[in-house]
Amino acid sequence: MSTYYLTRIEPETNVRRYYLVSVAASILGEYSVLREWGRIAGHCRRLSPQTFATQAEALGYAWRLVKSKLKRGYCGDPPALARLEEEVEMVG
Repeated sequence: MSTYYLTRIEPETNVRRYYLVSVAASILGEYSVLREWGRIAGHCRRLSPQTFATQAEALGYAWRLVKSKLKRGYCGDPPALARLEEEVEMVG
């Protein structure tokens, strides 16, 4: 299972958000991408699962999600993001 955690913190505008993307194999041979997002230390969180037939499809989808969040000002752990990009290249 691979997990990628992104945050967006802007104190001047009171923005404190997180975005979590997890990729995991299911027992049925499929791959799932679970997205979770919400306000850091907030009470509400949102979840959205997606299922894919292959690991390449799941990792590609996760990478597109992460790239779109990075464009919107989210920050993540550079080594973890580099690992995701390497996995996408190896599988796809």
